[in-house]
Amino acid sequence: MDIGQALKIIRERKDISQESLALESKISRRYMYSIEANKTNVSINRLEKICDVLEIKVSDLIALAENLDHSH
Repeated sequence: MDIGQALKIIRERKDISQESLALESKISRRYMYSIEANKTNVSINRLEKICDVLEIKVSDLIALAENLDHSH
């Protein structure tokens, strides 16, 4: 499941910078980059905070990530 790519797509659609999303989610920009690049695992609690900032449901993020997996 490509959670990182799904996060990046949603963030860019909402015209939010990676730095702004990290700041509002109370995580470092480096950690946000690692999440989007799928270089680290992210907890569900952290995902919930990021999704709150993006004003989306975690389930919608997961659905997009699953769709991305099926399109490859």
